[in-house]
Amino acid sequence: MGRRAPKKILILGAGFAGIYAFFELHGRYHKDPSVSLRLISATDYFLFTPLLHEVATGGVSQENVAFDIYSIAPCCLDFVKARVESVDTRAKSVKTTVGEFEYDYLVYALGSTTNFFGLPPAAQKRVLPLKTLADARVIKARLVGLFKNGEMPHVVVVGGGPTGVEVVAEAHEYIEELMKTFRILKAPHALTLVHAGSRLLPNFSAELGYEAAQVLKKRGVEIVANDRVVDVGRDEVILASGRRLSANVVIWAAGVKAHPAPFNPAVETDAKGRIIVTESLYLKNDAHVFIVGDAAALSDVPMTAQAAVAMGRAAGDNIARDIEREPMKIFSYWHKGDMFSLGQWFAGAEIGGWPFFGHFAWWLWRTTYLSKVIGFRNKIKVMVDWTLNIFLPRDIGI
Repeated sequence: MGRRAPKKILILGAGFAGIYAFFELHGRYHKDPSVSLRLISATDYFLFTPLLHEVATGGVSQENVAFDIYSIAPCCLDFVKARVESVDTRAKSVKTTVGEFEYDYLVYALGSTTNFFGLPPAAQKRVLPLKTLADARVIKARLVGLFKNGEMPHVVVVGGGPTGVEVVAEAHEYIEELMKTFRILKAPHALTLVHAGSRLLPNFSAELGYEAAQVLKKRGVEIVANDRVVDVGRDEVILASGRRLSANVVIWAAGVKAHPAPFNPAVETDAKGRIIVTESLYLKNDAHVFIVGDAAALSDVPMTAQAAVAMGRAAGDNIARDIEREPMKIFSYWHKGDMFSLGQWFAGAEIGGWPFFGHFAWWLWRTTYLSKVIGFRNKIKVMVDWTLNIFLPRDIGI
């Protein structure tokens, strides 16, 4: 009697959800010939997205937030760099830009893309999103390029959530350092944060939203609340109220939505494009297709890296349980807390319903994020970058 063909597990996407699903399964099956594990991603690196705003403002080198797939999983040789074009759940196959791949179990973790909330297509081309490594490089190049051309930045950041607050705080510090680097003592420049809500950081306590607003205002950041961007011209931002803001850099941090789901037959999605899943994270009527991360629609589970990690691990565990003929577990998300930074020495955090703000929160934010960086070597690199920034100007290289 011949040996049975190995169970094929296919993971789509190397973001937080996909990579942690891979870790969960790789730890169990990397020496087991009865299971074949393959990872497919459009990039050959894992991107630590929580630090992208620091890459965009010279705080952390880009190579220290993008970790090569082979370096974090050296014994994983079955990696395919390709874009996913479609998923056929009836044939149990995935079509990519380099060919088709069959599966017995599928982990769909293609994440999210920028949500422009109805901004006209022409205006979308004039704003700078912050979702990828390329986005961070473009923002940094734009800021440095203005100074090299003798222009002063008029920056508008759109979105008053954690990303928008972190970006505008880091941009303020970076611009201050660039002024010193290019020997500009005083010159008219502007930083404006536009938020559609009534207060910053709506997912945090009102106290932290207020504290963040006060710090930003003291640094000269203008906060425009209860208004939204409806158009972007060549040198201005137009708000719903009719107000026009001068802008030569517009950074879009207003939110995300799930990538369009390329499933055949079509799957059910919610208003954000996320795929409806069962409590155990698999597709309705298909217990062999798991949806995780920003692509999964679960009530009370946010579209964050923290949630993506938890879902990736849970999906990996449930696949292993099904292979071993054990009952799957219902996914239960435990939210550990939230944090945001406000540049050097200031941050806010809310853990267990307890909000705190200031230097200790900043230390906790850095310590926590450093612990989440994958690989000891990479942790050291990020720590060195942060240490140098205390004593030396930030990097202006593109």
